[in-house]
Amino acid sequence: MISPKVSIIVPVYNSGASLRKCIGSILEQSYTNFELLLIDDGSTDSSSILCEEFASLDDRIRTFHKDNGGVSSARNMGLENAVGEWVAFVDSDDWLQKDYLSNLMRCLDYPFIVGGFKRFGEIVDESVPAGTYPVDIAQDLQKMWNASVSKFIFWYVWGKMFRHDLIRENGIAFQEKMKYNEDNCFILEYMSIIDSFLFVDRSEYMHLFEGERYRKYNMDFSTFKIHVEHQEKSFQKLENKTGHRYSLVRQNVHRRFFDCFIFNLLNRPTYSLYKMEIDSFKEYDRNGTYLDEVSYSIRRRWLRFLLFKMHDYIGYTLRRILLKVAY
Repeated sequence: MISPKVSIIVPVYNSGASLRKCIGSILEQSYTNFELLLIDDGSTDSSSILCEEFASLDDRIRTFHKDNGGVSSARNMGLENAVGEWVAFVDSDDWLQKDYLSNLMRCLDYPFIVGGFKRFGEIVDESVPAGTYPVDIAQDLQKMWNASVSKFIFWYVWGKMFRHDLIRENGIAFQEKMKYNEDNCFILEYMSIIDSFLFVDRSEYMHLFEGERYRKYNMDFSTFKIHVEHQEKSFQKLENKTGHRYSLVRQNVHRRFFDCFIFNLLNRPTYSLYKMEIDSFKEYDRNGTYLDEVSYSIRRRWLRFLLFKMHDYIGYTLRRILLKVAY
């Protein structure tokens, strides 16, 4: 019996320092029936050359070059060109242990296979399912997510296997206007078209952790609003299917977006830009519903006071100083 083919999609952008290890770990997999799609997203370093170099050495590798458009557009290009029955995603600064694919591909009776991962870099830890068992999405997901939201493995598409035909037939894609948490939106939409998934108690995906991600994103108010709206649509698709509201997960997503927005706000170069962003947020959240949701800690309660209760005459400079201390 021929094993099903896996399409492994790797977005590549200026990843020269880590790309050899990433690709090498994929080529060394004990499960060999895969294709590797390297999507060069407009790299300006040696990444493009490395992709072509590896493609010339192994006929399982296909390389695509495109203008820079972000990780979502790169993954979407990979999905458009994939030919495997299953799809896996790997980031170009991560790597896989040798039996990663074979252990996830042991039981294919479920349309979604969810494994764990280990992190290295600034944090070294592990997130792994507590066993190998099926989960009924309508009956079990809400309770399971509420219990695991502090160490949530559904933020990321890597460490998991997706059925390619279901993605294609239902038009599921990554939101290209999102720069943060787009993985979770993809997972929410995928889970809205299936009834169950399988947990696998393995953590052989090795993920590089680089610290507070919110510092990497320029999330002004308009970008913040786009992210919230896309995220809400994805939640609603799953919630309409199951009849449950995933409040704790939604709350954590909103805190992530709020952190990105605040970090961007603290770096507005002029008071007029700062005030424009604040006023836009106040208009958007007239009833304070969003702020009530994200003000869960002492730090964020102070942020709420400093940002939205202080009067303008206190001054932009003082406000920035106080906020930077609080943050």
